[in-house]
Amino acid sequence: MKRRNFFKFAAAVPVVAMVPGLSHAALASASPKKILVVGGGMGGAAAARYLKLWGGNVVEVYLITKDASYSTCIQSNLVITGAQPLSSITRNYSVLSSSGINVQQNQVTGIKQDGAQVLVSFSTPPKLHTPSQYDHVILSPGMGPIPDSIPGETRDFSLSFWEGNKALDLKNALDHIPNKGTFVISIPSGAYKGSLAPYGRAFAVADYLQSRNCKIIVIDGHADFVSQKNDFVAALKSFGSHLLQTPSKYSYYAGGTVEYYPGATLNSVSLKDKILHTNLPINFGSTKDGDIPYHAANVIPPQKANLDFASALLEGGAFAPVNAQTFASTVTGYSHVYVIGDAAFLPLPTTPATSVPKSGHAAVDEAKIAAAAILRKIAGRSPETSLVLSAVQYNAIRSTSAHKGVYAHAGYQWDQTHDSWVASGGFLGDPSNTKDQAANISQENYNQGLTWRNALLADAFGR
Repeated sequence: MKRRNFFKFAAAVPVVAMVPGLSHAALASASPKKILVVGGGMGGAAAARYLKLWGGNVVEVYLITKDASYSTCIQSNLVITGAQPLSSITRNYSVLSSSGINVQQNQVTGIKQDGAQVLVSFSTPPKLHTPSQYDHVILSPGMGPIPDSIPGETRDFSLSFWEGNKALDLKNALDHIPNKGTFVISIPSGAYKGSLAPYGRAFAVADYLQSRNCKIIVIDGHADFVSQKNDFVAALKSFGSHLLQTPSKYSYYAGGTVEYYPGATLNSVSLKDKILHTNLPINFGSTKDGDIPYHAANVIPPQKANLDFASALLEGGAFAPVNAQTFASTVTGYSHVYVIGDAAFLPLPTTPATSVPKSGHAAVDEAKIAAAAILRKIAGRSPETSLVLSAVQYNAIRSTSAHKGVYAHAGYQWDQTHDSWVASGGFLGDPSNTKDQAANISQENYNQGLTWRNALLADAFGR
């Protein structure tokens, strides 16, 4: 399938495949059903929007968001390098409010299902006419750092910079790096938002700092690039690095502006001395192998679902298990609670430890699937069986000296036989090519990435 066709297909199917025949007459009930959406990111905004768009007056939709606006991580690297303003990745909830959705800035502190009702408590008293009981609840709280997962880091993870609203903070840190300074990106081995984004960030920052002859060091908890290896190796070579090997046969890329070290473990951080302590068998100019001095760092900590207010939904894990067809929680007693986006865990049958990628694009698709499942349930209909979702990513490689980017996607279909999602094309790569496809770092990818981002934000927030 060609890339443009796949993009159109992936964007359209969740809309057209799940709602035919689901008229307002079919949905009509004695009184409107009250549905609460928790989380104002890509998934939460899209869930609220499509519940109201498809459900009309037969549903009352409430959206609880922590902040007055949302800045996405998508294309945030362009904000970090100054290529685009923060406003390009920021949206408020005005369109959602004007469409009849009750948007409130608050935080949920507890959730409990009691029979057919879900009881919700808030950190501050909600506005007048906001109920505390709902017929259905969709949770899209995102993911965040696991507390105390990196010895030496502050409790608020001062080096994380991984949320979209932290883009300007990281830009400020980069702007204070001296000539010939060092910027380090640390990638965890587990799940995090935007699997390819840290690699893209390394190259975009290298391009941004090139006039200062800075060094960018990437330490990766994975054994290799998670995907698009040919793209990123080509990018490494374009910045002057090549494959090297230690006497102990450890392979890495160095010699140029960007260095890449796979299989790395970040043991601790010394904030005062500005040193990352790792297991790498490389000397970075310190007294001890594996110690990496830095002037600025972007340390992505190990992640978990932001579900402290509903920890029962995790069943002891880092993410919430859900029904693959509807995104309803599989935890006993929570059948009216749905979890979507980064907080959900959707194992793949071929590799159960691997989940559908966590990305803004996937969250929007999941939001539509969950919204349709709830509306079909209200109408007395069975869940839809022809379901697809996708995880599309565009990453800028250069945005200062030139406009160059890479493209990747993974497509998934719901498999009724196994009640799970199975890959239907690509692995964050073009399905018409093999894993060994030729590198494609192009201006077309850069430009299409901007169009894709704006379309995805409009799909979720209405603008």
